[in-house]
Amino acid sequence: MKTNEQEDPRVRRTRQLLLQALEELLTEKGFRRLTVQDIAERAGLNRVTFYGHFSDKYALLEYWLREQFRQQIAPLYSTTGTLNARNLEALIVTMMKWFAQLHYRARPEDRQLLPLFFATMPQEISLLLHEWYRQTPARELPSHVAPEVMVMVMSWAILGISFQWSDGIRILSPEEQARQITALLMANF
Repeated sequence: MKTNEQEDPRVRRTRQLLLQALEELLTEKGFRRLTVQDIAERAGLNRVTFYGHFSDKYALLEYWLREQFRQQIAPLYSTTGTLNARNLEALIVTMMKWFAQLHYRARPEDRQLLPLFFATMPQEISLLLHEWYRQTPARELPSHVAPEVMVMVMSWAILGISFQWSDGIRILSPEEQARQITALLMANF
């Protein structure tokens, strides 16, 4: 019987080596200058193994972003798991601080990767919010608002405010800004 890819320890180990190599090389070279060969060599693997897991360095970067996001929000899963003000505030603060770290580490030429970032992060935030929403006791929404629309609006609001804050547009502390954004987002929930 073939083991599921996610459960296979060899697959997990190979991907972990590739992620670690990518992270090291991002610090040393920046994304634009690194190659698949660089990543494979740093990981102690060959290019064929790399391509067995990822189609190119952009696919690996997207996987890395998703994994980084999941690591950042992992502590939030130990909470009640519902869509409430406390969890939403914690998510916003976490995202603001994480984006600030990413922004600080990024090189000027890495701004070319923003479309990938803006394609990946709303999906990840939406998945978390949708899971929280599913576990939230029934609440009344305006009849013309679908839960998916609400989750999409919330995810883009969180992404936008977090990105702006990380880019230096800091009106308030992360905690105070998260409180105010949460109040706005939860007002119609």
